[in-house]
Amino acid sequence: MEKIGLPKISEQKIDNNHSRFIIEPLYPGYGPTIGNSMRRVLLSSIMGAAATSFKIDGVNHEFSPIEHVKEDMIELMMNIKKVNFKSFSTEPVILELSKKGPGEVKASDFKSNSNIEIANPEQHIVSLDNKANFRMEVIVEHDRGFRPASVAAGEKKEIGQIAIDASFSPVERVSFFVEDTRVGQMTNFDKLIVDLITTGTVTPEYALKEASKVLVDHFESIMNDQTFDLEVTEPYGKEAEEVVEEEFEELGD
Repeated sequence: MEKIGLPKISEQKIDNNHSRFIIEPLYPGYGPTIGNSMRRVLLSSIMGAAATSFKIDGVNHEFSPIEHVKEDMIELMMNIKKVNFKSFSTEPVILELSKKGPGEVKASDFKSNSNIEIANPEQHIVSLDNKANFRMEVIVEHDRGFRPASVAAGEKKEIGQIAIDASFSPVERVSFFVEDTRVGQMTNFDKLIVDLITTGTVTPEYALKEASKVLVDHFESIMNDQTFDLEVTEPYGKEAEEVVEEEFEELGD
């Protein structure tokens, strides 16, 4: 087998939140293996922030109407979930919003907080009529993965505190595909192309490196486990090939 070194990576920057990464060359079959692993980790295991609950003055539960507001509660919840928060605190942060109508309430109307940045301040939340006096508190938490509202349903909350589904991943969308690439006289090596879009709270480069670190940490845990002794050989190196050849010879005997 043709011996290759470590793959090289390059970035094609499409915009601030969208990049395409090319990783090559990889041994045949390694493109889908690495690409699928990276995609799963990028979508599920990168730390991020999201709104986990909210409270509106004069509203006692999620089925209550909101006076002098055009949107119903379901629309309001969906709009809050679309706000992309970046948290600098490991503890829950309370954001406050207060506005009188008429007019549109946007994510930029939240009161400034040194622990929180909003990547999409123009995100619409609700529309108010001329009699509205809208006050809301939103709790933003820092975590990873997805947390359904049902998880917090059994926790003791203030009256009017409404839990919502929270997706903490700062990655909005990721896909990959594999092409053939040449190494010497061989043309069947893999080129992995990862297309990555974030919410704007982290850069695509940061997300890719964090996903790689998560995978490496797990593999190192296996490598360093003392409960069993693993003899590690160089993959695809001369020594590994000799070991495989000797095993086949023994089987032939």
